Amino acid sequence: MEDVLLDEVKSNKADNFAKISLIAGLLLFICFLAKIILNLHSEKGIGFIFDCLLLLFSSISSFTSFKRLSKRKSQYIKWWSHKIFYKLFDNNIPKEINVSDITSISVGMDLIEIYTFSNITYNLNIIDFTDYNVRARIKENFENLVLNKQTTS
Repeated sequence: MEDVLLDEVKSNKADNFAKISLIAGLLLFICFLAKIILNLHSEKGIGFIFDCLLLLFSSISSFTSFKRLSKRKSQYIKWWSHKIFYKLFDNNIPKEINVSDITSISVGMDLIEIYTFSNITYNLNIIDFTDYNVRARIKENFENLVLNKQTTS
């Protein structure tokens, strides 16, 4: 039997914030370097040191934000006829769940819990899917999966 893609949702929310964070970090670091280079021959007081430290720590903070947001890039959930594939912010590696292994599904506001016969609980945190229609589609797909499992049992 062939697997058929039933539905797919994606969230690129973190991608945009990661780009903004990287650009901000680069601009702040360039300002830091320009401040040091342009003030090589002038007197450097406590204000100059504080300015440089502020620019340096701001750029480091932006780069740290970029690194953390990069882990949340390209989130998705794909419903196939026999499997569910997903990559959400709490795991960097795409995971799969066999539909035949699912015993029950609990659909909450931001969390979907999938219970399996092998006593594994999958917690799908959908907090980055902020569009109401997409969230409704996610919940509807999981509720339909429960209904289909009940009718085939």
